[in-house]
Amino acid sequence: MTAKGFFVQTADIEMTTSPAFYGLHYNPMFQGEYDGRGYAIRNLTIDAGGTEGIGLFRRTQGAILKNIHLVGGSVRGGAHVGALVGDQYAGIIEDCSSSCDVTAT
Repeated sequence: MTAKGFFVQTADIEMTTSPAFYGLHYNPMFQGEYDGRGYAIRNLTIDAGGTEGIGLFRRTQGAILKNIHLVGGSVRGGAHVGALVGDQYAGIIEDCSSSCDVTAT
């Protein structure tokens, strides 16, 4: 499923109690707009071993990501690893921040 819609975060999100999470994955990639509205996503934890293209959004193309704040947590994967986006093909990232630890193996 390719996501092309407009998504708005309406509150802080706490990820410490989430089950195994490998990032938001749309086939082939996210192409919409996500506005975090300055709310936090706390303790995002992804441990994907050697999987490529790992992040909150695994792959994006022409996406607009703005006002997203990742606080704490860690992201680990193979190549193309980032806290917010694993692979980005064009698009805009605006007013976003992260204090996640990121490791590519």
